[in-house]
Amino acid sequence: PAAIGLAHALVRECETWDDVSGLAVEEISQALQEHAEAVPNTVDRSPPAWLYRVVDHLHASDISNPPSLQQLSAEADIHPVYLARAFKHFMGCTPAELLRRRRLQKALAYIRGTLRPLSEIAATCGFADQSHMTRATRAAVGCSPTTYRVRGGR
Repeated sequence: PAAIGLAHALVRECETWDDVSGLAVEEISQALQEHAEAVPNTVDRSPPAWLYRVVDHLHASDISNPPSLQQLSAEADIHPVYLARAFKHFMGCTPAELLRRRRLQKALAYIRGTLRPLSEIAATCGFADQSHMTRATRAAVGCSPTTYRVRGGR
């Protein structure tokens, strides 16, 4: 059942491909590999020191050119499978999910705080196009970017 769920996640990711999908596919592939190899769970109770370096690296990275799981694991000097598992355990999300949240937060701040055209905001924040940003905004806040702007970010 776990492998089937991961396979479905991989298909969904491929169907909704965006600039962060490469990282997400790597994460899912690593999880599938872990499942297939039955890698023992070695996640500790306290966050490892490398986790903060990886999170800082993700926050400093260019949203339109996200790092790969291999790059992140090299930064932390750990195996990609362990990075993916520990990151999810301690952060509550995957690196790809963190980047998508960061991209959306940046877009929402621009929508709220500027009168820049939505297409320009979408491009600046790393969305494929304005409709991609609209789908992400609607999923996150329950309305379109235009409505979100008119409501003053509410």
